Parts: sequence; structure tokens; C-alpha cells
Amino acid sequence: MHKNLTVSATINDDNSIILSLERNSCSDDNVTVIKWDLARASLLTGRLPVRNRFYTTNAHARNAYTPQEIVGGISKDEILLPQVLKKKGYVNKIIGKWHLGHRAHHLPLEHGFDEWFGAPNCHFGPYNSSDRPNVPVYNNSQMVGRYYEEFGIDKKIGESYLTQIYLEEGLDFIFHQNMAQWPFLLYRAADATHASKRFLGKSQRGRILQLG
Repeated sequence: MHKNLTVSATINDDNSIILSLERNSCSDDNVTVIKWDLARASLLTGRLPVRNRFYTTNAHARNAYTPQEIVGGISKDEILLPQVLKKKGYVNKIIGKWHLGHRAHHLPLEHGFDEWFGAPNCHFGPYNSSDRPNVPVYNNSQMVGRYYEEFGIDKKIGESYLTQIYLEEGLDFIFHQNMAQWPFLLYRAADATHASKRFLGKSQRGRILQLG
């Protein structure tokens, strides 16, 4: 049994959105696949992995999880939610983990997002070899650092301040879009939702470094 706070959105003719909140209990969870990258692809395309071709076949030829040695990613032929909304005048931002390909043509700004602050992959590591560097963090198209380097992660205690940065980025984006009176999509995909020092040790299920 899960207790959820559900947000329902209705898009009006003038592109404004009415949000309604409802607390409910869910005894069943239905997702296209229980793997983070494939589920993201389904969420953003509205299509099953067998349809959007973002699926796992085997270790050497998969389109799913993409560390440095795997070159796959979301197909350029797929139409993602931000691409649809952009045609309606929306400003779209992603904050956090993309996880749908780390090569330039797979990144969020090539798939309908106007802004991005986050990383192409999750925080696996740390790595020390130049052949397999730590995962980069981007501000739009500019790399601003790497996990375990400019953006520290302490695996021993499960602490990272990047979650707090993501929160501040999201609030700043909402504030500016509200001031400009532009309709917007904010897609927040935190890499380590329980790793903020503010919430460290608060989970009733113990220490969880990675969720999402």
C-alpha cells in the first residue's frame, strides 16, 4: 500500500494549467518497466519500450543505461513531451538526471528542452581514469563540473549537496517563469532524493542514497 499526493493538470485553451491536489492510497503500481532509464523514456514519449525502441537487449548492444562505454540513447525520431509543449509556447526545463543518452545528439536540449541543469547519467563512481572520467554536470550545454569532484558525494554517509542545488534551480525557474507569465514545464528528476544533508537520516526505510 502506498500513500500518494496526486497532482492532476488540466490545460486550458489559453495554455494555462489548473492543478488539483488529491491524497489517495494506491494498492497497485503500474509502470511500463521497473528500470529508471526505460521508465523515463516511456514517461516522456508516452510509448512502451518496445515502441520507442529504448530497451535492454544485452550487455554489449543495449540502448538502456549508458555509461561512457555505451553509445545508445533515445531516438531522434521519438517525439517527447517537451517538444509537443514547445509548439504551444511552453518554456521547458529539466533538472537532474537525464539518463536517455550521454552523446551530444541525445541530450535534453536536442529533444525539446530549453534549459537543463543536471547530469546525463547517475552518480556511479568515483572513477579516476581519463578513459572513464566521472559523470559530468551541465548547465545547459556547458559542463560545470563532475560528480565526486566539483560536486561532492560522500558514499560513506550517503550525503550530497547536489539535491539542494536542484531544489534551488527549480524554485528559481518557477519564479522567473511566473514573473514572465510564460507557461512552462519543469521536469525534475533528482538523482539522489534522500542524500541532502537536510533530510539525511529521516527516511523510515533506512539510508537510501539513490532513488530515481
